[in-house]
Amino acid sequence: MSIFLIIFIIFIITTGSVFSSNKPFYEGKTIKIIVPHGAGGGFDTYARMIQPYLEKYLPGSKVIVENIPGAGGEIGRNLAFTAKPEGNTICLTAGNDMVFNTIAESESVKYKINEWIYLARINMEPSILTVSSHSSLESFEDIVKSDNIFYFSCSGVGDADYFALGVTAPVFDFKILPVTGYAGSKEASMAVVRGEVELWQPSLGTALPLINNGDVKAMVLYSMERKHVLPEIPTLMEIAKNNKFRLTEIDKKIIKALINVNEVRRVIIAPPNGRRKDYNFKRSSQKSIE
Repeated sequence: MSIFLIIFIIFIITTGSVFSSNKPFYEGKTIKIIVPHGAGGGFDTYARMIQPYLEKYLPGSKVIVENIPGAGGEIGRNLAFTAKPEGNTICLTAGNDMVFNTIAESESVKYKINEWIYLARINMEPSILTVSSHSSLESFEDIVKSDNIFYFSCSGVGDADYFALGVTAPVFDFKILPVTGYAGSKEASMAVVRGEVELWQPSLGTALPLINNGDVKAMVLYSMERKHVLPEIPTLMEIAKNNKFRLTEIDKKIIKALINVNEVRRVIIAPPNGRRKDYNFKRSSQKSIE
């Protein structure tokens, strides 16, 4: 989806009409992009890429990016959800985080996933499981066969990768222990690079620079098919289908569902307003969760 189309969708939904006034709706107004993740990570980078285009195509506006990390993104999302529906607040976050937390009925969730105004999905990149370049682990099979407990870094219990790895480990029968509290992917990545934890599972785009620099090693992609940027790295679906680890049919369905949820990935959303009933979000949201 082009940047211009994203801007146009945001403008239409938040103002109601392009032609409602001779004066540009956003003239003299400040638009806040809430990023419920730490500065310097993938979400922050996307938000700051969009920022100048919003100012360009919404005449007279000033756009600021506000990082509100914590609880795997839930603190920032909760604040965005309760913002006044005046068209001045949007949120760029992980849609898969929201799906996982809704399914898990996490106590930290104060929003209703079916009541957000969904503006755009930025991408569908998969997650990727990595280890430090200094690790003796060379493949996903090495992880599964090990009797060790693997520590992995994540920003909080609301983080999508916290849930994804938490589902993967029992399916393949290996042991993990989360280390939470990192402000974002940047801090979590440094934990695995320094050897504080064994595993780190971010989005492919976030991990790729560190993989290319030799700081971390890629183990497996949470994807249906391999990616051209890392053609030698197997996918979790591929491993499940090969059935070297004797997965049940239920296990395979769980892995497939896990990958599908992960593909929700980065979305731009706005707080609910009176127009949300026009979109029948409740029914479509329930279908996607099922």
